[in-house]
Order: sequence, then structure tokens, then C-alpha cells
Amino acid sequence: MDDRPPALSFAALDARIEVMPDGPASILRTSRTLYWLNILGSIAIVFGLQN
Repeated sequence: MDDRPPALSFAALDARIEVMPDGPASILRTSRTLYWLNILGSIAIVFGLQN
């Protein structure tokens, strides 16, 4: 029995990357409302930390 992991070459790595799905890119899209609420909350945090 060989307990060593298989050798990792750039070709094998590229093949593994090509097989991977693109992923749920839609989860990274923030709605306009949440975008502005994030900005408003960030500004509120900055002003809140100054006091």
C-alpha cells in the first residue's frame, strides 16, 4: 500500500481547476438598497467611533 498522496504537477492542477464549477457568482451581487445601507452604516460607525 502506498500512503503517499499523488504527485501534484501544474498539468494536474490545471485539470482540477478546469473541473471546478464557476460557483454562485450571484451571491456576490448586492442589491442597490443594501449597497446604500452598507455605506450609511459605515459612515455611522465612523462617526460613532469618534465620540
